[in-house]
Amino acid sequence: MPEVEEKGKTTLTKKTENVAPGGVQTRVVGPVPPLGGLWRDLIAYWILGLCNIYGYVVMLSAAHDVLDKFPHQTRSDKPHERDCHLVSTGAILLADVLPAMFVKMIMPFVPFRVHFLVALAVIFSAAGFLLVAMAYFEWMAILGVVITSASCGIGEATFLGYSSKFNKNVVSTWSSGGGAAGVIGSLSYAALTEFKFSPSESMLVMLIFPFIEAISFWVLLRKPQRAAASAITGALIEDQKPLIGFAQKFAYARTLVEYMMPLGLVFFFEYFINQGLFELVLFKNIFLDKSSQYRWLNVAYRIGEFVARSSVNLFQFPKIWLMVVFQFMNLVYFFTEVTFNYTPSVWITFTIVVWEGLLGGGAYVNTFYRMSHEIPPVRLQFAMSTVVQADAYGIALAGFLAIPVHNAICSLPLIESCASIIMVIIQTLHLAQSSEMVPPNIVIIMADDMGFDDVSFRGAKEFITPNIDALAYHGKILHRLYAPPMCTPSRSALLTGLYPFHTGTQHYILLNQEPWGPLTKFITMPEVFQAHGYSTNLIGKWHLGMGHKQFTPTYNGFDYHYGYWGAFIDYYDKTSKMETPGFSLGYDFRRNLDLECDKGNNTYVTDLFTAEAERIIMQNSGSKTLFLLVTHLAVHTANEEDPLQAPEEEIEKFSYIQDIRRRKYAAIVSKLDESVGRIVYALDRANKLNNTIVIFYSDNGAPTVGLFSNTGSNWPLRGQKNSPWEGGTRISGAIWAPLLQNRGSIFQQPMHVADWFATLAAAANIHLNQSLTLDGINLWTELVTSKTDTPPYSEREIVHSLDNQAEMYSYSKGQYKYIKGTSLEGRYDYHLSQRPKKIIDPREKYYYENIRQSAAFQALQKYDEKPLTNSRMHNLRVKASVQCEAKSLKPNSNCKPLEEECLFNVWKDPCEQRNLARLHKYDNIMKSMREDILKLKATAAPPLTGRGSPEYDPSRYDCTWTNYLDIFPKNYMLPCNRELLPCSRIA
Repeated sequence: MPEVEEKGKTTLTKKTENVAPGGVQTRVVGPVPPLGGLWRDLIAYWILGLCNIYGYVVMLSAAHDVLDKFPHQTRSDKPHERDCHLVSTGAILLADVLPAMFVKMIMPFVPFRVHFLVALAVIFSAAGFLLVAMAYFEWMAILGVVITSASCGIGEATFLGYSSKFNKNVVSTWSSGGGAAGVIGSLSYAALTEFKFSPSESMLVMLIFPFIEAISFWVLLRKPQRAAASAITGALIEDQKPLIGFAQKFAYARTLVEYMMPLGLVFFFEYFINQGLFELVLFKNIFLDKSSQYRWLNVAYRIGEFVARSSVNLFQFPKIWLMVVFQFMNLVYFFTEVTFNYTPSVWITFTIVVWEGLLGGGAYVNTFYRMSHEIPPVRLQFAMSTVVQADAYGIALAGFLAIPVHNAICSLPLIESCASIIMVIIQTLHLAQSSEMVPPNIVIIMADDMGFDDVSFRGAKEFITPNIDALAYHGKILHRLYAPPMCTPSRSALLTGLYPFHTGTQHYILLNQEPWGPLTKFITMPEVFQAHGYSTNLIGKWHLGMGHKQFTPTYNGFDYHYGYWGAFIDYYDKTSKMETPGFSLGYDFRRNLDLECDKGNNTYVTDLFTAEAERIIMQNSGSKTLFLLVTHLAVHTANEEDPLQAPEEEIEKFSYIQDIRRRKYAAIVSKLDESVGRIVYALDRANKLNNTIVIFYSDNGAPTVGLFSNTGSNWPLRGQKNSPWEGGTRISGAIWAPLLQNRGSIFQQPMHVADWFATLAAAANIHLNQSLTLDGINLWTELVTSKTDTPPYSEREIVHSLDNQAEMYSYSKGQYKYIKGTSLEGRYDYHLSQRPKKIIDPREKYYYENIRQSAAFQALQKYDEKPLTNSRMHNLRVKASVQCEAKSLKPNSNCKPLEEECLFNVWKDPCEQRNLARLHKYDNIMKSMREDILKLKATAAPPLTGRGSPEYDPSRYDCTWTNYLDIFPKNYMLPCNRELLPCSRIA
């Protein structure tokens, strides 16, 4: 029993120690502080256990995010491939344990200068957090992990060795604090990241823990007093003599194997699971994404570990070898689970993880608790410092083996579950019995006048487009998608599969008052799909003629139309006033041929189109396959008096943009993006998404300046709408379909909107009549099978503009693009947009989380071949961005197309800055392209333009844009204003 002297005096503790067989029991006197302040020591050691291991735990919890921060580490895109890092989190484990192991190996043999060692541990801990937080390169992050590991090793060996100078119960509170570090570390990191702190910000917050560690040691923990002179007489037996010199210490270390072996094996199995297999555990379509699952599995493990480490004073379990067997059984479960994915519920896995933590924590605390009772105090400091190496050896071995095993499992095909295997077999048998494939639904969402750089998946940060980006990242980014540079030509190319110079739409847009219908002589895409059993629907803009009924959508292949016939309308009152002098305001909104009046006359038109698309999707009975073309007004301007319109609450979201016109434009884009998300989500709710092709693109480049200017940005491309340059013809687009292989990639092939006719017909297994001559080509096979690194065609020909009337020609073959002539005397021949560096959407800070929370992402992720990680999205965003050549241009290397011919290698010079036509080595290419253009010019149809007449003015048709060639005008003219509009009079 303890023999306690007066308060404030030295206490002599008498202990009866167990010694080796043949020894004698001897009373040993140890230098411990007075018992009256024991609570300080117990609390201090609990906090020291917490702070010392906290950084180590956080680094392991953050391992997935540390790797995710560096985008080059993900695997290349392959169908049915697991979502794996090329370097497993086992690499972080090695960086986290090897320095600690090295430190622990040498600590028993170095002078025990406790204050110096503790200061070193505190400094290293703080430095580790800072390096990982500030890392711009992978080596910086790994170095931060290494330094944190060294801090942990120094601290553990020092504090456990120092514990021999205190009451034996500090070992249990140290272990409990270490267990609490597991819970608090993993939970705090998971919580901070869930509450929108970035991994770097989370690391900076955690800098408080090295400070707390220092306060606990130098302020809270009492100083051990010198032992009183021993009253024991007689010589000490050999096993209780202090260890002197390296030889004695090394010899004694071999007797500690009975403690080290089972502890090392438990930790080997435990960390092989945690850092080799946890990352591969994946439950799809639950409330946690992949990264969150990894973090919360670590939290569950740490909870079990904490409970076990805190229980030794209540319950002891000295049979550590039994824990080894149980932990091995856990390893078998996790290995088979990540291979075959057979567990039906994530909660089963969470329960097993808690059990794993109980075993790991129990093995640790019971080992050192036994030692504190079985080893003489004079040798306890060395023994503790030696046995503490066992967990490091086990963890290091686990880290080395985890990497090849992790990569081997990653190379296996993904098996989602036993049920999914059975379902695949059933579906295969069902399809084998089917005589024909089920044709896919087709949904095309077209923006109007949207800038090339006004989607954030190309790297723009001024405002983000989460739903459009989600569609692009889950599907394929159409990197070289081209369209005619104006509205009417672009729409005619889509619906006919022909270049505008073959339909007469090559010169300009079709004004409302012009009595043309360019589609009447051609078979249209909706007509073909209608003939093959599709329900064909158009929502939104038509812009291909209205004078005769025969010019309108329902006479050209569409079963149903909801929208407007002309070029543009007001976003609220649906009126349109042509820029041509003398023409009146007219109402232009229809349901098929009938006027459609919006009750209240104030519903934002983007919302109307979206709601109608949702209605059609949800009410489609399934008896007919769906063909849905949604041609938005957004982001085209409205009437000149109020060109940029959006709801006030939407505009307010972008108050950080100083330019009010650009701010309104951002709001219009935001509503368009919302529409994309709602349409995709509706397809999912209607159970149609599993057999639907979804396409998004803009009809042409943005008009940054000039007529119908909307401030759209085509950065870094040259030119804009109504010009022959890339800024007018190269557009942003994306496609998604479950039929596509290698989703989450970039389609590199040059593609023209005229290709959609043949391409979608092939996707629907529609064999086009050989008499149907198209300019567009079938790219369906290429779209299905392509990868990001699939090289583009070297000989693909695309006619961007061929206008004999304006003498403007823009033509590309493979990588080369020829331009001769331009529009509006060269007014738009320059780089008209810049990407602002300081105007950044606040949501950009958590860009990837915003993508994940979008409606489109939530719907599409169910069909992923492999989870869409942040690093994969980052890779796509980087690769989809377009950069101009950094090299300085030679004098006069630019081109003046009104004076000379131009030739650009647009694959290397997408910004059309370096004119190659002046270099003789390109003479043969120039000759070939001139010959091609001469042949094409010979096939051009005369342009449909002009002949608009005042008698077609809305004032003669009750202030309505109508089929003015089919009906007689009124014998009166109304002074058209918003009070005299037809829907206003009805109201």
